[in-house]
Amino acid sequence: MEARQNRTNAEESEYKLPPCLLFVDFEKAFDSVEHNAVLRAMNDQVRILQETMRESHTEITLFERPLKISMQRGVK
Repeated sequence: MEARQNRTNAEESEYKLPPCLLFVDFEKAFDSVEHNAVLRAMNDQVRILQETMRESHTEITLFERPLKISMQRGVK
């Protein structure tokens, strides 16, 4: 956990972005919630992540010509 926090702090400094972490307590998360409601919510989150990853790209300029590159792996 400490290594993850150190990496998050380094990324925050490098990219000037606030960290975004998610912790889910699965032990208590499902004791009073309908399973179908949880599955729908999780499917929505997966869909959002897929859309975000699908649209990921970087752009570099070589010899004054912009080049857009689709990102297929790595941290987005």
